[in-house]
Amino acid sequence: MIQVRENRKVVKKVIQLAIGVFGSGYGEVLGIRVARQESETSWREFFTWLNKRGLAGVGYVTSDDHEGLKLALGKTLPHVVWQRCQTHFSRSLLDKVHKKDRQQVHAMLKYMYDAPTKERALEAAEELMDFLEERYPEAMGILDNAKEDILAVYDLPAHCRKKVRTTNMTERTNEEIRRRERVIRIFPKDASAMMLAGAYLQEPSEEWISGRRYMDLAEFHEAKAEQEQKEKASVKQQVNMAQPEAVAVNV
Repeated sequence: MIQVRENRKVVKKVIQLAIGVFGSGYGEVLGIRVARQESETSWREFFTWLNKRGLAGVGYVTSDDHEGLKLALGKTLPHVVWQRCQTHFSRSLLDKVHKKDRQQVHAMLKYMYDAPTKERALEAAEELMDFLEERYPEAMGILDNAKEDILAVYDLPAHCRKKVRTTNMTERTNEEIRRRERVIRIFPKDASAMMLAGAYLQEPSEEWISGRRYMDLAEFHEAKAEQEQKEKASVKQQVNMAQPEAVAVNV
């Protein structure tokens, strides 16, 4: 949240930021924008703006559980897989748990997040829900409703999951922007806020583009190509089964 002078008043606004990882495995700032508030409308405008600038081929989006953001994603990037940030989820769940049990619940969450397969992660989620059911039924319901979203990252190769399962990369960047923003306190206009954020982002952006790769996606591309081949074969088999006479004639 930032403060900007507008029509002789000081109004609260937000800085929206998206960081992406390209097929090459390198990260890059996709876009930054000042908006009146975080809402479905502002996020829809943000994603539409990115699409118009050429954003394409997005497979995964990781964010916190902001309802407006999720609705906007469904309308502007309908085919992406949404990964709910595990860090944000853990905080939300632990807020529903008494202090004396937080350490144990945190350990059970970590065990679930680090499970070798999605099947084992879902089993761990069931074990945690069994623990929560009598003690913290509200927390149990939260986990039950969210488990598929917080474990969506299991579609990726194991070495990629830790990089995609949280918004930590964006959060660290936001915190650096906030640290600089606190010195200014009130911006004279939106452009001033953009200049400050852009000035900070220039250096890490150059490092992400030309430095060490954020993740190696070679295995992911291979797995994706294999999955696409399986899906095509499955569709072809279904068509053949639905038209047995035509198949017989062609043979």
